[in-house]
Amino acid sequence: MDFKLVIRTFAFALPIFSAIYCIILLLVNLYSRKHDPFSKRLMFLLTGFYMIEILYCISIAMCFYYNDVYRYSIPINLYCMFVIPILLYHVVFKLTRLRKKEQFNLWHYAIPVFFLIAYILCTYIIPFYFQGSLSYSLNTTHRFGIFVHFYTKYRLYIRLLFSIIYLVLALRRVIKYKKEIIEYSADIDASSLGWLYQIFWCLALLLPAPFLYYFAPKGGLSEYTTSIITLALITIFNSILCYNIFSKNFVLLTEDMIFHEKDKINALAKSGIIDPVVFEDYMRIEKPYLRPDLKITDMIKPLGTNRTYLSTFINRHYGKNFSSFINNYRLKEIEILKMDPNYKNVKEEELIYIAGFKSLKSYQRTKGIAGKTI
Repeated sequence: MDFKLVIRTFAFALPIFSAIYCIILLLVNLYSRKHDPFSKRLMFLLTGFYMIEILYCISIAMCFYYNDVYRYSIPINLYCMFVIPILLYHVVFKLTRLRKKEQFNLWHYAIPVFFLIAYILCTYIIPFYFQGSLSYSLNTTHRFGIFVHFYTKYRLYIRLLFSIIYLVLALRRVIKYKKEIIEYSADIDASSLGWLYQIFWCLALLLPAPFLYYFAPKGGLSEYTTSIITLALITIFNSILCYNIFSKNFVLLTEDMIFHEKDKINALAKSGIIDPVVFEDYMRIEKPYLRPDLKITDMIKPLGTNRTYLSTFINRHYGKNFSSFINNYRLKEIEILKMDPNYKNVKEEELIYIAGFKSLKSYQRTKGIAGKTI
């Protein structure tokens, strides 16, 4: 028995079965629980992403195990190669919406469709006997063969450039989102979308993989190792993405997070002035910060104001953004609870949750920001 063949087969099975498992989890969660329309669309999109990924892995496996059949799966491989970065960017786009009416431009999906149609047309117009050896014996003077030859020769560079473009677009959206969300939500874990950076690292490590494999000595240890590591990274990527979407580790946008200057002026003009004394009494008596998933919109109605004015009020009077302001109240609440005889025998870990923190990690990050140590 060829040990390397067994290991490689197992490695190919990992991302495929992990994607299938993620699809099952998402569909079960989708139909067993009630979800808002936003979450439903996000889960359907992610399900489509995993389906495309399965097709992509199968098309690559064809190259290893059924080389004679592989040339027929090239169009599928080409389409998946272009659509996967777009789908991932689409997922990130939905997670980082800054305005409710902000829509993803579906023209992004026209790019892989164009390449797929162009490749199929060019391939089937070329005489059949050229199809078996596109990389080597293709007549580049053929008016329809130029596109196929160009893609075959430069596909790795095209894929790298395309993936980098959409990775940068996704990263820019996350950075912009993080600057705005601190004025909207006090849930550090969910609003930070820190887990997306783990995904970006996986993608960054996957980018050079095709080059390492292509230029590695055929049949050598480096070629074998590269393919195993690549497939393992895809499996890790699947797990991180599915777990965080399944756990709803993100903040659901219920209103616009950014406004045009005209909107801000109108909002401030229509809002009532917040009395600092009334505001302090509200925070002391109602203690809204005890809610782990508190958002600034939850405080608008009790205070008779709007989000823009409330955010501005907190910035000007306390010199903090909404997230820091609420989490500092939670830190103070922990100190109060420690001095309360009723909580004398309660562990600090439990006090963290009672005070409104969603997790120990949120508490540690808040203390770090506040310049304290645990």
